[in-house]
Amino acid sequence: MTGAQIAVAVGSPREAVAEISLAIEDLINESPQPVRLADLAGPNETVQILLSPEGWLIVAAGIFTTELVKEAAKSTWKAIAPKIGSAVSAAGDRFLRLVRGISSARMANATVILGFPRCMRGVQRHIGVEVVDPSPEEIGKVILLMAIHGDEITSRLDEWQSNFEPSVGEFYDRNPDCSVKIIVTEEGDMLIRATVSRDHFVTKEVVEYRLSRER
Repeated sequence: MTGAQIAVAVGSPREAVAEISLAIEDLINESPQPVRLADLAGPNETVQILLSPEGWLIVAAGIFTTELVKEAAKSTWKAIAPKIGSAVSAAGDRFLRLVRGISSARMANATVILGFPRCMRGVQRHIGVEVVDPSPEEIGKVILLMAIHGDEITSRLDEWQSNFEPSVGEFYDRNPDCSVKIIVTEEGDMLIRATVSRDHFVTKEVVEYRLSRER
């Protein structure tokens, strides 16, 4: 199951959202579920493209071919990175439609997140990577990393939350739309950070989970 959702709040650009939704449907052969995010004081112009780890694998295979996705899961990022540009150039109209939709949303000043549907404590705005550079190469890179690391990211969050006592505070680093932030590095690493208090907020520690690739 892909668990595909397009989550938006008031103010999100409708035409861009529609194009993104159709592009995802083309890539996974499944219509993503529209989800209404709770409004905040700001920002509310946000488009979250949310899929399960299996869903991102399907999207990545539709862009890069299954063979390249398998190679990326086993090889070093240094070996894979040079292949992304040529792969997205040959990806076809389905991927380019997604890129156009994301670019349109960014031009309308909306925050765009590629992520996972996730019920976090506090403001429930899921978890993902903010698309700052809407180029095909950068979007393709993020999708490929989401596919490779999705199971580990969601499992690690399960582990963190199951180990926390009810009195413990967690403050995850967040994107501009208040979704929990996944950081993508130039080296192909993915990071999640949280400030955790284990004794009624007297002592705090920063917990970082890094998904590193050999280089």
